[in-house]
Amino acid sequence: MKQNKGFTLIELLIVFGIIVILCAIAAFSLSNLHEKDRDAKRIQNMNEDVRIAMQMVLNKYEGYDKNLGCSVGDVINKCEGGRLQEFLPLIKEVKDPVGTVSCLTDCTRPCNYAWKTLTDNNYGVLFYLENGMADYAEPGCYLYGPNGAEPYSPEMK
Repeated sequence: MKQNKGFTLIELLIVFGIIVILCAIAAFSLSNLHEKDRDAKRIQNMNEDVRIAMQMVLNKYEGYDKNLGCSVGDVINKCEGGRLQEFLPLIKEVKDPVGTVSCLTDCTRPCNYAWKTLTDNNYGVLFYLENGMADYAEPGCYLYGPNGAEPYSPEMK
């Protein structure tokens, strides 16, 4: 009697199919991790960079908008030479990890943080989250100000 010492074609195809499925699941999970990492960076920029710098401006100068180095409509990383840069020297680095357009122009996808409001006692910065996380549960556009962030839609203008 002859004994087979190899695998049949069906067995090999089944193993190959399982490997392909596992690779697809891993690729999907990794892409989701990149989006979550970018969202964490965006939240860090708002909570640690913008909020702290703006609070320091308020404490020292008793207002936000006088000689801040930028105005409503500007993207944050273009605010140079003013009081904001005094407390946030690396302001050129405070930008969305992948966004290229201003959030005032298009806040339906990743976009560069932009000033929505800027008065003596209030400010608002638009930013976008791809997945949402923690206190920002939903993906989408957010308006960040002295009291934290809230969902924003262009209809709220």
